[in-house]
Amino acid sequence: ALHAVSAALLTGDSRPISETAWWIADVLRARDVDPAAVAELARLLAAELDQFPLARELVAQHFVVESS
Repeated sequence: ALHAVSAALLTGDSRPISETAWWIADVLRARDVDPAAVAELARLLAAELDQFPLARELVAQHFVVESS
């Protein structure tokens, strides 16, 4: 997830963040893990990025997986 954030910051393209969120959600779904784990990961990641407001905002905006 951190690599996706750094890629987004380097390129100005937020797709790596949302694509990583979707990939993680797919892996967890395949392993019968509660999908809320993705939201919890996003919350924890944003909390760790508290000294980096742009990165934190990218996570808040793009590390989401819509319910299907």
